[in-house]
Amino acid sequence: MKKDISKYYPLIPVFAAYLVLFLVGRNISGMWQLVAMLLFYSALGQAFNIFLGMTGYVDFGYVAFMGVGTYGMALAITKFAHIEGLGIWIIIIGFILALLMSTLLSMAVGAVALRLRGAYFAIATIGVNEGFRFFIEGARIWNGSEGIIFVAELNQILGRKTASSLMTYGADIMVLVIAVLAAVVTLCYMRSKIGYALTALREDEDAAKVMGINTTKYKIIAFITSACFAGLVGASS
Repeated sequence: MKKDISKYYPLIPVFAAYLVLFLVGRNISGMWQLVAMLLFYSALGQAFNIFLGMTGYVDFGYVAFMGVGTYGMALAITKFAHIEGLGIWIIIIGFILALLMSTLLSMAVGAVALRLRGAYFAIATIGVNEGFRFFIEGARIWNGSEGIIFVAELNQILGRKTASSLMTYGADIMVLVIAVLAAVVTLCYMRSKIGYALTALREDEDAAKVMGINTTKYKIIAFITSACFAGLVGASS
């Protein structure tokens, strides 16, 4: 039992660092904006690391995954604003929609792009970003290049004071939670069969295949997990 708990000890300095950042932002005047930015990039970096760091594949498609998460939250708020009594549940629905959309996009992209390696894979993910940009600008549901403005709907659902607090301080707290969760998932992967398989394919994918490791399966797991966290960060921002 003690051995099982000890494998999570590396999380202690991570949690301590996030706690210090939170306390600094809360108690030192004018520091919260800087702390919020650090938390945002930390969460996004950990999402990036789940795939890049564990597989060695360079993915430039995180703009698309983060963007689809942002639009998922915006769509949930604007499309369900007319339903009475939702309250804070509208935010939970937004996160679920962001998670679902980023998962579906990563599955579609991964089914094609993960057949490639090296620079070819990296170039393919750049194409995903460009394709996503044209899709957003061309589809009416996203309101084109103007984006989706949902401040009025959020004020209507939650009230001006609660909505204002949620869009600033509350959103930053959610980013902190996502960063912590990403750290936990990363360590769990590293200490499991998934992590060992990803390490093997990162070092030599052909050798990993010869040893019987289903490299495609584990690449897809890491790719989707990473994209989901990017989508959640986008929904929080």
